[in-house]
Amino acid sequence: MNTNLKNNDIFLLGDDYIYSSYGIFAEFHNTEYHLPHYHTYYELLVMLNGRLSHSYTDVGNDPRFPARPASGARYHVISDATLTFETESLQKYDVQIIPPSICHYYTFDQSQASYINISLSRPLFSEIIRQLHAEIPTDRLATIRISPEKLQTIEESFTLLGRYTKLSHQDRSALTQIIAYQVLGCFIESRYTINEDLPKWLSNLLITLNNPTSYEQSLEFLLSTVPYSRTCVYKAFKNAMGISPKEYFTAQKMRYACQLLQNTSMKVITVANAVGYNNAGFFAKVFAQYAGGMTPYQYIKTYRKKISP
Repeated sequence: MNTNLKNNDIFLLGDDYIYSSYGIFAEFHNTEYHLPHYHTYYELLVMLNGRLSHSYTDVGNDPRFPARPASGARYHVISDATLTFETESLQKYDVQIIPPSICHYYTFDQSQASYINISLSRPLFSEIIRQLHAEIPTDRLATIRISPEKLQTIEESFTLLGRYTKLSHQDRSALTQIIAYQVLGCFIESRYTINEDLPKWLSNLLITLNNPTSYEQSLEFLLSTVPYSRTCVYKAFKNAMGISPKEYFTAQKMRYACQLLQNTSMKVITVANAVGYNNAGFFAKVFAQYAGGMTPYQYIKTYRKKISP
């Protein structure tokens, strides 16, 4: 898998940041990954191959390890013999959310354990969770196992990101956020799977409607995958969510459009296409209904972050 990404690729989003990397854990032998450490950001870890041991402990309530150290550093290696660690084995198909409160380190076996890692600042992680409208663990380490199909989708998205070498860091970071959506969407699916209050078909539909990779598709096409009549789907959806599928899907797309308009250098028509609109004028009309009356151009002028050259 050649992503053209290096482990020091860090994408700035104003005061927020997003960091993504792909690699083989064995390459980090004798590096800080082997030492107990914690960081001020959230980490999403996707295991692609091999096996490793992950030791961790929660230091969130320990005053010796402040969430925002005075030094301003984002990554901290610590040496404290009094800490007690739990250890778990991670292998292919395992996905983790590692919050800032976790102190952890990795131990590698002889296999080529490869991974995808996405690190998100607290504000950026919170914003994605808000846009997903889902209860996802934010204060504890969470591990799930995903299907081969899900892993393939995530890996293909990351490979695609590596091909966009000429995009600005700002735009590549926005594309990386799509992968973060995909990863966190796996946790939504896991949660809904064990929630007996939601029918399986509705759980799957919500996952689809929350995924930016679905936004270029029409709602009718997405609903056609549900084995029930349109009337039945609309009624059940509104009873569960309080709004219609169309209202829900449009709201998700407009929130994502706001994110792209604010954080990237993409043109309005490009953003419109990314959320399923081929006509910029119609997109602007719909957008204004969700942006306090502002057009996309007004929104850019007001909120777009300055992009570093």
